[in-house]
Amino acid sequence: AVVRQAGQTMQEIVASAENVKSLLDEVANGAREQSLGVSQIGAAVQELDRNTQANAALVEETAAAAGSQRRATVNMAAAVDEFRLPGAHTPIIVDGVDIDAVIEAHRRWKVTLRQAIEDRSQVDAATLSRDDCCALGKWIYGDGQRLSARPTFESLVTKHAQFHRVAGQVGELINQRQMRQAEDALAPGTPFSNATSEVAKELSTAKRLGF
Repeated sequence: AVVRQAGQTMQEIVASAENVKSLLDEVANGAREQSLGVSQIGAAVQELDRNTQANAALVEETAAAAGSQRRATVNMAAAVDEFRLPGAHTPIIVDGVDIDAVIEAHRRWKVTLRQAIEDRSQVDAATLSRDDCCALGKWIYGDGQRLSARPTFESLVTKHAQFHRVAGQVGELINQRQMRQAEDALAPGTPFSNATSEVAKELSTAKRLGF
């Protein structure tokens, strides 16, 4: 009886072991399927990441192209403004500044200084050297101060001051009767010519995009 009972117990143990093995096989199969699913998800995520990076690169390229085109347009417009013929114009007021009028006022300093050379007349170089005496300078150090935190405004202040600094130097040459040097200082490519162009460009940009 004991042997028979032991045999039954062994059969039950074997059956239980087979059930455990079957369960383990099912777990293993499930794990393999889950692993395959995770791999597929991982591949999909990687593909999505690649597409996202490609789209981001495309957006950056588009933005760079747009920025480059805008700069080219503004530079071309600035060149037109710099060589605009004087005369009547419809005022374009930006933050209280008649842009074309102040561009013309700074352009005319070349004519004024050249006339002083021809007439051998004195120039108020001290006032000309200051960047707070002309209409633009008074605006910069007056009402324009509310824009002082803007990079475009800071750039205008710097370039406007440079213009008056070099213009004053030309005036000093005239007052010292160094007419040949003064005439040369007004030629294209000189600090005076470059400073005039830079001021015109800054103002032209402000006319289209604001300070």
